[in-house]
Amino acid sequence: MSLIKLARFAFTTALGSCALAPQVVAGQCNASQHELSQLREKLSTAVMLESKGQFDGAARLLEAVRATGCWDTQHAIFLGEVYISAGRYAEALPHLEEARTDEFADIRAMRQLAEAHFRLGNHQQAIQALDSAIEAMEKQQQMMQIPSDGLIADPTRAELYAQRSDIQLAQGKREAAIEDLRKATKFDPFNPVLKQRLTQVLNGSH
Repeated sequence: MSLIKLARFAFTTALGSCALAPQVVAGQCNASQHELSQLREKLSTAVMLESKGQFDGAARLLEAVRATGCWDTQHAIFLGEVYISAGRYAEALPHLEEARTDEFADIRAMRQLAEAHFRLGNHQQAIQALDSAIEAMEKQQQMMQIPSDGLIADPTRAELYAQRSDIQLAQGKREAAIEDLRKATKFDPFNPVLKQRLTQVLNGSH
């Protein structure tokens, strides 16, 4: 299982188990305890349906929860991801744009926003979304006083550069793609998939 899938599994598991706890939605909706219980059940069911590949059903449940006003950026990102998995890329965009306003959700939202734009052929918007994700990560690392020179392994940042390299290749920007892949291998030097990908692009066999 890839790092992206592992992160998503952890995210959706947490979403289904503790989303819409009263303390989380305080001030965001006027649901009663009974209504909150029903909303939690809908979210848990949506997570279950998503895990089984029933994306349209998951999206319908999430839209129903969203309509109540008991909603936050993590839910918006999940709904965007579900739409992407369903191949409904245009419908994912507004939910991911909604999530990007939260600086703590920005990196995840931007990665998914880039994916949706890329699938729609909006290459420049996809690049801009990844640029925003990389910038947000750098800001967070500066706040935590983590070196940004690549001396510390950072698989998440590596995946951002790898994702951007795919878009660069789609645009015919081979040199830019190579530069991004080199950055990716710098931040995740023991990842054989990244090394193989870099070798392929260098050899012109991508």
